[in-house]
Amino acid sequence: MNQPQRKGIIAWFANNPVAANLLMVVIMTVGLASAFSIQRSLFPAVDLRYIFISMAYPGAAPEEVEKGIVLKIEEAINDVDGIKRVESDAYESLARIGIEPQDGVDVAELLDDIKVRIDAIQQFPEEAEKPIIQQPQLQFPALTVQISGDLSEQSMKVLADEVRRELLTHPEVSAATIVGARDYEIAIEISEQKLREYHLTLAGVANTIATSSIDLPAGSVQTQNGDIMLRTMGQAYVQQDFETIILKTWPDGTRLLLGDIANVNDGFVDGEGFSLFDGKYSLGIDLFAMGEQDIVDTADVAKAYIEGKNAELPPGVELYIWADLTYYLNGRLGMMLRNLAMGALLVFIILALFLEIKLAFWVMLGIPVCFLGAMAILNTTYIGASLNMISIFGFILVLGI
Repeated sequence: MNQPQRKGIIAWFANNPVAANLLMVVIMTVGLASAFSIQRSLFPAVDLRYIFISMAYPGAAPEEVEKGIVLKIEEAINDVDGIKRVESDAYESLARIGIEPQDGVDVAELLDDIKVRIDAIQQFPEEAEKPIIQQPQLQFPALTVQISGDLSEQSMKVLADEVRRELLTHPEVSAATIVGARDYEIAIEISEQKLREYHLTLAGVANTIATSSIDLPAGSVQTQNGDIMLRTMGQAYVQQDFETIILKTWPDGTRLLLGDIANVNDGFVDGEGFSLFDGKYSLGIDLFAMGEQDIVDTADVAKAYIEGKNAELPPGVELYIWADLTYYLNGRLGMMLRNLAMGALLVFIILALFLEIKLAFWVMLGIPVCFLGAMAILNTTYIGASLNMISIFGFILVLGI
């Protein structure tokens, strides 16, 4: 009696073992290639559909911030298509505006439209700084490089800037932020007696400093050999530059410099707080892997750099790895691989005791084949997923099941 012929993809592969074995080899090959090339990150990329606008207005009260900045921005973007909701806050010296796009709207295009509208505003207060318009990104540092030693605050920040610049030269490091350092500040103090003695005003001195400390393009000069670009280089950066600014000139050629009547202090902004590492003054540098960069590669580059840089530093100053978040990622990845090996071995032993060894071997082989197939799918352009704490936990959960 003839048996009815079964139909379906499983039945077809059962009747065609060569095709089944070939498919398995393809899955394992592509999966292994994907396992070594897939991006590793701490958490999956999250697209935050929100736009933030922040604008500083030093010295202004919340009422002035609202009238001078918030209301003008709200009026400028009021009729922009694609905006669902606008939330504004006016603080002392700062304005913050949050914009929620409508569903289905391209956030990048909406961001460009908002920038065009805000750049067209001409009535912002003169003291207000340039607005910062951005779409926030959820970022986690790969690790923190900590600098500690017997150095002054000035020397420590110079060293931190140097380390940050050198780390950014590596393509695996996309962003680096110094943590715990105060911003530079030039403080100029002039007594009222000096102002009266030389018939000056504080507003006049401030205007002279602003117009003297500046870099400006001055056009070009056409010559037979080509155009010569002209530029005025007068930007003041340090104490000596400000002290040489000319405030007044007399007919006999005598000049009054800012350093003659003012105390110029090249220091840091006022602020409280400090950090210690092993009992010594310290600054940190957060390193980030952004976009398609691999967070583990970023950490490995930083560790290799620190090992070489410590040999160049003066005695008593050292670089350390602090808050290495890749430790947890590597730990969970190792747990997944150990569970995979142990699970496959247990399946083989149990089935080999009660069934044929050949059958036990092929069932055991199905576990890594499934994982490699999933790895190949995750690494495709369409999926674009990464190997992170969440996806690895999913693999571990499936192994347990």
